[in-house]
Amino acid sequence: ANADEPTIRRFEREATAANGRQYLLRLFPYRRGHDRGTTWGVVITLLDVTRLKVAERDLRSAREQAAADLRRMTSLHQVTARLALPSGLRDLQDEIVKAAVEIAGSDMSTLQTCNDKGVLVITSQVGLDSTFLDYFASVDSHTDTACGAAMAARDRVIVEDITTSPYFGGGALPVMLAAGIRSLQSTPLFDRSGEFVGMLSTHYRSVHRFGQLELQWLDLLARQAADLITRRQTEEQLSRTNEVLEHRIADRVKWLTLLHQVTRAIQDAATWDEAISAALERLCDAERWQVGFVYVPGAADPDVIVPTVGCLRDERFRPFYTFSEAQRYTRHQGLPGLVFADGIDRWVIDAEELCGLAPVRRQAIVDAGFVSAVSMPIIFGSQIIGVLELFSDQPHTPEQTLELLQDTEGARKAYQ
Repeated sequence: ANADEPTIRRFEREATAANGRQYLLRLFPYRRGHDRGTTWGVVITLLDVTRLKVAERDLRSAREQAAADLRRMTSLHQVTARLALPSGLRDLQDEIVKAAVEIAGSDMSTLQTCNDKGVLVITSQVGLDSTFLDYFASVDSHTDTACGAAMAARDRVIVEDITTSPYFGGGALPVMLAAGIRSLQSTPLFDRSGEFVGMLSTHYRSVHRFGQLELQWLDLLARQAADLITRRQTEEQLSRTNEVLEHRIADRVKWLTLLHQVTRAIQDAATWDEAISAALERLCDAERWQVGFVYVPGAADPDVIVPTVGCLRDERFRPFYTFSEAQRYTRHQGLPGLVFADGIDRWVIDAEELCGLAPVRRQAIVDAGFVSAVSMPIIFGSQIIGVLELFSDQPHTPEQTLELLQDTEGARKAYQ
């Protein structure tokens, strides 16, 4: 070496041997004494850094795993916070499938709930087309699907590649592939008592290898989802029950008020006909019946009933009212005659059926546009002493509304 040769600088590089071990290769010039301008040679060192690199990779992997866990934990916390907010069951289910996609890193997700018939029904989903949703709309434990198998086994089913899976028979596999699904998992949901609630599934567009941590996070979500769904279902059922009770209480108050009004009208009436007329008017007003009649047996023939008291609350129906006033009915004849014969209430909520039960007044009913009617016996002790008949051009559902006019024993005694 001499001064005219190029200057050799320090050089450092990582290298991998054929056996896979890793080294740090260092090259630097060798100089003697104080003669720093002359390079006498090159010093080469090899430092085995295999363990160091493994430790670095492990540390990097641990940091990445910690970051992923933190991301999932944050997502699960956010989801739990969102689910804790007041919302309907449908909103809750939508949040659950969104959380499944976030936590599992999947492309699609479905939530199925189990109905009273033991059938899984898709109640929420992310990323799936209508063909898939229609095909798998209802699934049970005998259906050739992963969720059906999970339902039967009461355990998670994992399918890393649906093309090699035995779970999809018939036309299921083409539908899955057309939806872009290549792998999936289905996790059953159970409430705290062990009752089956539904199924949470995540779907992936490529072959997927499920890690233990991923499944553990799905288990956490599934447990929370089952608890929240059960709680929300209970809350909604309780709410519906309360609404029914409130409705019944309101109805009871309404009819107690009406009963009081009718009783007061009967007491204030001078005659039996006036009493029945007052009761009929209040009943028509309370329930928005436009036409009403009370039939009683005629003086000449007790087997024939005639309209003794009538009520017209809308002049549009005057032709029907006038036509009906002129009618007489023997037992089993027409709507009032049937009730007079057997004492059975008859609620009619169909215009065609109504015309069939009142053939004599068919055209008058059609012209009036009536769609509902009721005919009930008026009972004194154990005897049928008359028939109540009401008509409306609005739908009316059967209720215990008219019982107050069926039992007229008190009023009858008052005017005997």
